[in-house]
Amino acid sequence: MLKVINNQVQGTHIQFGEHPQPKRKTMVWAVTSVYDQTLLGFISWFPRFRKFSFFPQKDTVYEEMCLRDIAEFCETETKKQKERRKLEKQSIKNS
Repeated sequence: MLKVINNQVQGTHIQFGEHPQPKRKTMVWAVTSVYDQTLLGFISWFPRFRKFSFFPQKDTVYEEMCLRDIAEFCETETKKQKERRKLEKQSIKNS
């Protein structure tokens, strides 16, 4: 189960920290180990899937708890993004 600690979302063994990219429309998050802050990969929008997806660093290995946390984070952020887009479209339509 994910929880928010010091503005970072934290899972059992991993954490997700914002990694802003100035020219992107959507947020990117760095996925790091809670133990030594080793960079494990990034989560960013993948247009073909129309979802946030995990892009692991080379030679990284994950067990089931980490994979569940990553999947939960991607699902949650995808729902938030789709809701934001829906509200933006309604706002433009009502203008």
